[in-house]
Amino acid sequence: MGCAATAWWHQQGYAATLPFESRFNDYNPPIHTSGDTLANMGKQAAHALQFACLALSYAVELGQDGRTAAR
Repeated sequence: MGCAATAWWHQQGYAATLPFESRFNDYNPPIHTSGDTLANMGKQAAHALQFACLALSYAVELGQDGRTAAR
């Protein structure tokens, strides 16, 4: 089993994805460490904003029941 929680969900038969911040070769080495700070991101959060937009898109999609609105 993979180390990501998404691997477990996939094995249980649920659709699962693992969004990642970049190509694996271009990842941010301090991610999920004490060095993962705004100061180390060039004092801007544009990348984090893109990830937040992706999370919001997921939430909206999950909130849909799959039916289309009547016209």
